[in-house]
Amino acid sequence: MNRWMTRICGVALLAGMSLGLGNCAHNDDMLVIIGAMYAQAPDCSYLPSATAKLLLSGIVDLGFGANYTAVLMVSNQLASRGSKSRLRAETSNVTIDNAEVRLLAGGTQEIGYFSVPASGYIAVGSGEDSGYGAVAIDVLPGSVQVPGDAGYIIAEIRLQGTTLGGASIDSNLFRFEIFVVDSSKYGGNGLVNYTLSPTTKLCDSTVCTSTTQSTACFPGQDTYISCCDCSKDFCVTPPKQP
Repeated sequence: MNRWMTRICGVALLAGMSLGLGNCAHNDDMLVIIGAMYAQAPDCSYLPSATAKLLLSGIVDLGFGANYTAVLMVSNQLASRGSKSRLRAETSNVTIDNAEVRLLAGGTQEIGYFSVPASGYIAVGSGEDSGYGAVAIDVLPGSVQVPGDAGYIIAEIRLQGTTLGGASIDSNLFRFEIFVVDSSKYGGNGLVNYTLSPTTKLCDSTVCTSTTQSTACFPGQDTYISCCDCSKDFCVTPPKQP
């Protein structure tokens, strides 16, 4: 079994501490990134809730490109201000419009610090409950040069948005660990599972059935796939020792 197994947990088990990216004031206790959500193929649905499954860490396979999309579950902990009986609009709902991302290879070497567009709508909850929403972020947009020997990357993410009442709001700083693998290299511990022909030592398409095939919501990240589902050279012919 590959040693880079994607780890999953329930929301109720997570607790974290946040640090500041700058000298600005942040509403860390009002808009909170809970974690990166996990979706099971083939429907790849993301349902933010108190029982949603979250990734404790991610995996990016450089054989498919240095791209990683994180679907973040975000909690709105603002107090509700709306009242239909008093004809008062709800102003505590939040729209997300931007994200700040810093990437640290091996946890120390900065390889990227940038802003990316983001969109999402995080409504307030009812009663004492928080409201939840999902926001997709291009954490690794492909333009970032990831060192092949990085081992892992720490992504520091902060969301920025505006309440419907017009107030600017920043989230907490969310730190997410992404392991780096490479299916295109021998010993790269990638995300491709091989079923090899005993004679040709190539991906054995004759045994690729619905029971052996698998799909990924984002190819090259987090989920193992069969060589049957991949047309890249390293999927058809596994990398050999140089």
